[in-house]
Amino acid sequence: MRAGIRKALRQAPNGCLTYTSIGEAVFKALGLPFLWFANANEEPALATVRRNYEQCFQDYLLYRAVADLRRSWRVVLPNLEQCALLNVEYADIAEIASEDDFWKAAPLVGALNSSDRKDFICTILDFFRLEYAIHSENYLTQSRIKENEKQFREKLRPPWTLDRNEELREPYYIRYEPLNRTAGLYSKSMGPSSSLGKFIKQYVRQRGLDIDLKKDNYRTFILQLMAMLEQADYLKSQTARSEDNDEVPIYRLRLEKIIWKLGDGETVKADVIKQRAYKEQTPKPNKFFQDLYQRDFAKMKRLRGADHTGQLGTDDRIQREEEFRKGEISSLFCSPTMELGIDIRNLCVVHMRNVPPNPANYAQRSGRAGRSGQAALVFTYCSGYSPHDRHYFNEQPALVMGAVMAPKLDLCNRELLSSHLNALMASEMGLPGLDDVGGTKPSIMRLVTDDNNKMPLAPEVRSALEIAPSMFGRLKMTFKRAIHDFEGDLQKTGQTWYSDQWIEQNLSNVSNDLDETLVRWRRLYQQRSCFLARQHRGLPAAGLRAKNCVRSRTSRDKRSGS
Repeated sequence: MRAGIRKALRQAPNGCLTYTSIGEAVFKALGLPFLWFANANEEPALATVRRNYEQCFQDYLLYRAVADLRRSWRVVLPNLEQCALLNVEYADIAEIASEDDFWKAAPLVGALNSSDRKDFICTILDFFRLEYAIHSENYLTQSRIKENEKQFREKLRPPWTLDRNEELREPYYIRYEPLNRTAGLYSKSMGPSSSLGKFIKQYVRQRGLDIDLKKDNYRTFILQLMAMLEQADYLKSQTARSEDNDEVPIYRLRLEKIIWKLGDGETVKADVIKQRAYKEQTPKPNKFFQDLYQRDFAKMKRLRGADHTGQLGTDDRIQREEEFRKGEISSLFCSPTMELGIDIRNLCVVHMRNVPPNPANYAQRSGRAGRSGQAALVFTYCSGYSPHDRHYFNEQPALVMGAVMAPKLDLCNRELLSSHLNALMASEMGLPGLDDVGGTKPSIMRLVTDDNNKMPLAPEVRSALEIAPSMFGRLKMTFKRAIHDFEGDLQKTGQTWYSDQWIEQNLSNVSNDLDETLVRWRRLYQQRSCFLARQHRGLPAAGLRAKNCVRSRTSRDKRSGS
């Protein structure tokens, strides 16, 4: 996408694009085949049908290009601005900044020369853009966003469409006073304690200007500046309710004033509002991504990546494995789901993004490649922040040629022996109430009785679990024969809990142990019964009602900027 924007800018007249032309320009620069982006089985015979799909795709590209104007927080994936391949400017900014008579009434701005005034105004407008406070009646209203979301999902196919749970982000508003939650708006502050307010105060101090921006003076200044920028047609205002229930102005930057301009490859504009410094900043472009974004992907092999994780359904996972075998998917990004039981003969490269836990895991993961006898490349990224990775980076043979240890089971584990003793008793005596009698399926309900909704173990089950003396001795001897091979280890390793008395106590307490294991089941069963009862009475479930209230309140908090 970013390579397409850069190519479109290089081909555009004067190296500039606006929102009216960037979608079509990027579409042409990408040069994607119709069936790569259109959700259709075959190319349409009618030009009108084809044009509708292409227009939908161009609108999608516009939304993505506008969204990429936001402040980029990804250190490992810098945007075009951070790579000096894009310079964002604003229409008529030089002419408007040179109008001394218009700006002379404004403190600070009126005292600057036209060049400094232009830079200062551009910084303010950059603040709006980077905070994604952008206005467009044609594209960025809530109704148009929802309408286009539906169009994208219906007419476009992955990866050139919205993700399954993705929603187009609604732009923010810039406000001075905190907004009432009932306003339901996403907003960012321009108050004296905001990043913008701190920048303006620092700007005044660094230039030694005699301007008082304390308390109400700052509020008067910033609202006057916003009003003048609106008169210059850069901002769009409307009103909303504040926390004090007053009508207050809120602002957005007009999308039509933004100009995408080809960068020079060297100059990166510093984000002086979020990253304030006592001296001028000279950020350097990221050369790796600069080279990446300058590639012409339209002339390269089509590459497709997909994930292979436990979150995938069985059908999706099998489909992706088959597409990977056929070469329709170029790269799979996997969790340990690819470690066992997957055979892809032509797989020739495995990249592990961290060092596996042990040589056995390394052998399984690296062994996915080179299955049919051909050579394979396996490389592992070792993080400098991980002691585990650093160890195996220095001791590589211990991992690559390390001995694969057989899995171990601690036979002296107390819970394991207790479970085995209970299983032995159940196999010899059975569990009364769970036998399939008369074709009735086994049910835990047959083990308990409905006594004041406490559902204790049924008396007949307790009496049936009383072990006769003859059976008691037989169970004890059978269990001791089962553990005979390692009974000595139980005594040598200091397992003080094990003795003949421990076996007898467990066998004598079978009914109580069974009753305790049903505690969690009783709680879940009672919650489910309560839920169904409310549904039958037509009342909302308390749990769902509370959950919805929390979700609604959280959503309002986000939109109000609190």
